[in-house]
Amino acid sequence: MKHLTITCFLMLLAIVVNNSYAEEKTGLSATDIKSLEQIQESVPAQDEQPLLSTTGTESVPCANIVIRDITFKLISTTLNDLSTAHPADTILIQGIVENIGKKDYPNNLDVQVLLGTTTIINKNVPGLLAGETVTIEAEKIFFCEQAQEVTIKCSGQGIEQENQENVATSATSFIDKFILHDSLMPDLIVSGISLIGHYVHLTVENKGQGMADSGKVAVHVFIDGKMHGGFGSSYFDSLTFRRPGGKKGINTGFSISGTHTIMAVVDPETFNMIQESDEKNNTATATIIAPSSIRDLMITGIDYDQEHGIVPIASNQGSVGYTAGTMIKVNVKINKQQVSGYTYTLDTMLEPKTTIKLIPPAPIKIKEISRVFVHVEPIPENLDDENINNIMEKRIQP
Repeated sequence: MKHLTITCFLMLLAIVVNNSYAEEKTGLSATDIKSLEQIQESVPAQDEQPLLSTTGTESVPCANIVIRDITFKLISTTLNDLSTAHPADTILIQGIVENIGKKDYPNNLDVQVLLGTTTIINKNVPGLLAGETVTIEAEKIFFCEQAQEVTIKCSGQGIEQENQENVATSATSFIDKFILHDSLMPDLIVSGISLIGHYVHLTVENKGQGMADSGKVAVHVFIDGKMHGGFGSSYFDSLTFRRPGGKKGINTGFSISGTHTIMAVVDPETFNMIQESDEKNNTATATIIAPSSIRDLMITGIDYDQEHGIVPIASNQGSVGYTAGTMIKVNVKINKQQVSGYTYTLDTMLEPKTTIKLIPPAPIKIKEISRVFVHVEPIPENLDDENINNIMEKRIQP
């Protein structure tokens, strides 16, 4: 019995010594060892690694950003015929970036387009959903220059920069694809005059084979032989219009009722800013029959008296009256200088076929014979179904 007790004591002592030695070797407590085991369990196996490595503080598993395609289009000809290129033509470079992974890529992408070693565009793309694509476009004016390759690069948090699918270079230089050709010219036309509601609407096209110059396109609108306004380059400066086959719709803001003759002229002869392949097809005319007006505020006269000075006179030519409280905006110019702008509020209903004096809140006086210009319109403007009769210019003697 005494021998058995000694043997058990020696075995227990050996176990304690071994455990102490293990703790001394690892330097880790039992809690630390358990935490380490949990971390090791969370690390994916080799075939479960994310498609994108982490280059920042966050990785995006199962997203895969690639450059799908690089194409070149000659946008100075209708048919994009590369054999008709010539100096000063514009080339549209397009690159397609796609997330071919199974997860969304939520971070911002930086897409860079290079011509040779020169960056010609940097574009920020706010992430891509799984399966989503984005087209990056860059324009390059074609000149006689040394051939250059086009490269598109994609970078962003969690994207592996060494992945060849994220950097694509054109197989052949786009410069090599083009053959010099005689100069091509645009041909601007007004292809449509129509009505949207009571408003005159125009369609202007470039049906030529050349690009229209920036900052030069203008259109003038005539109604019943009288010019009512013009539209300049701010309406026609987009590349989608200036390129061959480009088209632009313009709501002129001119409302009509009844029958009127509308004439529109693009690049009018008085300016003739654009050299075209056909200079004789810039004018279009149409007779438009609009619905009868419901409300029509018209300026019928300009009076002058010693108490109020200039007093515009307006009438309601429509079939429905303007209710009391309706506001009418009045602008007055004297010798082409703006002198007054005020709002007149109707005290009573302005019945159809009746007139009213729009007396200014403060006298508008002149000292000598002057050219007086008056423009009136109700507020809001859509209370006037025909606004082409809201302007009058008259020589006034005090």
